[in-house]
Amino acid sequence: MIDFILLEEERDREEKRRFYQSQIDGLRDVGLTARLLEFPEGAPVLPEGGGFAVFDVECRRHLRSRLDLMRLPHVPVIWNPYTFFEIGHMWIRHSDLVIAALAPGPSSAQLLRQYELSKPIEIINITAEYSALGGSAGQSRATSGIRRIGYFSESGIGLDFIRGVLTRRGHEHADLEWIPVSFESPSDWHRDLARCDILLSLRGLSGSAIPLLEAMASGVIVMGTHGGGLRDIAGPENGLWIESGTLETIAAEMAGGLKRMSAEPAWRRHLVEGAIEVSRQAGAEAVAAGNMEVWRRLAQRASLV
Repeated sequence: MIDFILLEEERDREEKRRFYQSQIDGLRDVGLTARLLEFPEGAPVLPEGGGFAVFDVECRRHLRSRLDLMRLPHVPVIWNPYTFFEIGHMWIRHSDLVIAALAPGPSSAQLLRQYELSKPIEIINITAEYSALGGSAGQSRATSGIRRIGYFSESGIGLDFIRGVLTRRGHEHADLEWIPVSFESPSDWHRDLARCDILLSLRGLSGSAIPLLEAMASGVIVMGTHGGGLRDIAGPENGLWIESGTLETIAAEMAGGLKRMSAEPAWRRHLVEGAIEVSRQAGAEAVAAGNMEVWRRLAQRASLV
């Protein structure tokens, strides 16, 4: 039995819930058992019968005493390797109950392996089933004008700066409609995403790429920072990705991208087609076999603890 643990105080809960549930469904299909355990704020009381536990590495402080008391093997998911070392991580090295750590992609795994954690770093594909896969809606976006830009509602001051720069750069940007979106509310997310021609992502180096992949699957071009979860598949053929830079750089590249998409419809269609194809390649069904092999290896290690 694999226990996927989700705490109330975690960030990006809906992304994690979607990922965990997709893995539970996949494990069931291959004859393995797993369950999703959701707990309110505070120290959770874990049920008996688990083989090993999977959880966000940042939640260790809430789980330590219970996991150690139960002698339950566990595998932390390091969603964001760039902030991982801001938190205490020596427990991974020293605990005999930590059987491995999970990294969201090859680049993240390579980064983590530079540090002597003394535990295996397994690569897991963070994905889920999408609500839609492009099709006619995605292709129609490729031929219509750019009128609406979605942005994650937590973007804050950076968004205000970018909007201001775009407005000053040209009158054609003054009439753009900016639509706040939030993945944490599935019904609102699907409603608002359907209205967007472009999704501006300033999410930083988060491990999960599920919202961006779902947007790409729907034919919405993503502009902005790729985030850790898309580092290995983001490219000039599937979006307008900005490796790093200041807000001025992001605004300038975004203005250039909008101008080119308006002037070159064929290039925009190329981006939409590339985005839909990448989302298929990174979808739950496409990566299921690789992920299931990882879970099997971890289950075998847990049985030896």
